[in-house]
Amino acid sequence: MSSAYKDDIMLDMKNSHIRQAQCKQGFIAFPVLIAIVVAVLAVGGGAYVYMNNKGGNQPAVVNPGINATQTAQTADWKTYIDPDNRFSLEYPSTLTINSERSAHNQVDTVSFQLSSSTIIQVSIFSTNSRWPDLKSLVNDQYLMSKDYSQPAPVFKILIGGLKVQDVGGNSVTGHVFVGQLNQSQFIVFTFDDENLINKTLSSFKLLTNSQTANWKTYTNYAFGFSVKLPSNNNVYTCEDIPPRAKLANEKNYSVFILENPSDIDLIKSCDYSETAKYNRLTINARRQHPDEYSGFVENWKRVHGDGKYAIVKEISFAQHDALLKTKVEVPNNNNPYKEMIINGGTYFYSIGLDKKSDSLEKILSTFEIIAAKDKFSDWQTIKSDDLEIEIKYPYNYRADIVASGITIYPVPQPIEFGPYLDVSKKLIPIDTDINTYVNNLFQENVSVKERGYQSINGVQWTKVKYLSMSGDGPDRTYVNYFAIRNEFMYRIVYGESAINNDNFEKIAGTIKFNR
Repeated sequence: MSSAYKDDIMLDMKNSHIRQAQCKQGFIAFPVLIAIVVAVLAVGGGAYVYMNNKGGNQPAVVNPGINATQTAQTADWKTYIDPDNRFSLEYPSTLTINSERSAHNQVDTVSFQLSSSTIIQVSIFSTNSRWPDLKSLVNDQYLMSKDYSQPAPVFKILIGGLKVQDVGGNSVTGHVFVGQLNQSQFIVFTFDDENLINKTLSSFKLLTNSQTANWKTYTNYAFGFSVKLPSNNNVYTCEDIPPRAKLANEKNYSVFILENPSDIDLIKSCDYSETAKYNRLTINARRQHPDEYSGFVENWKRVHGDGKYAIVKEISFAQHDALLKTKVEVPNNNNPYKEMIINGGTYFYSIGLDKKSDSLEKILSTFEIIAAKDKFSDWQTIKSDDLEIEIKYPYNYRADIVASGITIYPVPQPIEFGPYLDVSKKLIPIDTDINTYVNNLFQENVSVKERGYQSINGVQWTKVKYLSMSGDGPDRTYVNYFAIRNEFMYRIVYGESAINNDNFEKIAGTIKFNR
């Protein structure tokens, strides 16, 4: 963050503090809000359950000019709903509301006031290179301050699983609770009247799930991760972009999400030079080698330890150990805005965000590590009564069934031009000879590279590998299997490729006739 940028934020906060000081005797807003980054809140809802057994001796935090009984025992409470539909909470009807956003959108603050004095304040802001997680924020801004001393961390759990830490306070600072909403955002509650803590926090609900409730979920069972996307966005993967994608039980897999997907022609989504023009979020997953994560941690800290071009910090992301690298805004710095590696156990995840983007950050906040289904025993089975066959395929492949056949292909990908395996049948004369049929089929514009026989589940198939030279595009090798069954010629075909060849070969090896 540039010094000028920090000065702007500090000025916003200074002006906010002055306005508060002019209208109340109680706490002046907590010191944490002095170097924060723009945030868009994106987490699930929940209600805070407050426990009265606070650790240590807490000072009284009641503004001497406020009648605590008047506010705490008010039966007629109202519900406040954030204008951006991010959260709601209940508050005494005797309080008035003052909402503001700093000049540079650094802090979202809502204050609940009585007689021009702030009684409750809620602020939302984002993580940054200095405070990438709740622990770093609390250690840096609260535990180091005598105003927020606690003998031991006191955590409270929201119903939705969100941790909120009680950091204490006094009559000047107010009683403060701070939590990390997700990987990108913090929320801070400040109470000038302790009698309001229980009911107010127990009524607090995060509403941002409503913003993502209709989002679609991309789930990659083969590599154990998922991410949510708006309906107008898609996950793409391509054979020709580095690092090269691998599927199912292969070693490596990459997907990317464009910031403005409607701006790119679908047919160009696999053109690296084309996609490089757009801001994008990239997720790469691969089987982890021994000590791979620790090796990356050591390397990143060594290379970026001076903090000149990037700040590196160890954090927790998606409930796993992670290392975050955030770009320092200085001239001639071509590093991506954000990079992160995650120790997922069996799998190693690396995530990159080219440029700052609220929409892509929101998508990233939905990233989850799930149980992988990467073994052959996890494969799905599809059956076709019309074809009278069944065939297995990996969890990160899709199977479309129609009367004339079955098409199996890896997802996500545009099926119009992506790799696929097709199974079909064709009615033939009773006396058809399979060798004659195959000879007649491969006469023009092809060069047969390999021909032989293969037994699959007790049925002999004729296997033909040929090079297509149609002139309509680059030459490509195709693999075909033929078998005659009940007056039909069955055919399996797929295009040979560096990425999918092994999987397609395994898929073909699972075909089984049901009659």
